[in-house]
Amino acid sequence: MNRYHILPVINGWVLREERSGSTIVTTETREQILALAGKLLDGHAARVWVHRPDGTVEQELAYPQDKVGDPA
Repeated sequence: MNRYHILPVINGWVLREERSGSTIVTTETREQILALAGKLLDGHAARVWVHRPDGTVEQELAYPQDKVGDPA
């Protein structure tokens, strides 16, 4: 399972791969990075930690996300 972190930076937000530290994508807003991360990672086994400006974890997301109404 791949692991990623969404972090605030000076000019916006980044999605970073944990193992390599590589930046996957940068956006201007938190809402944009969350939407783009969902599109990029849905269908792949991944965990994403969303960080606050102070570095603490605000939220943990798991992909693929269950679709409402899909049988488990």
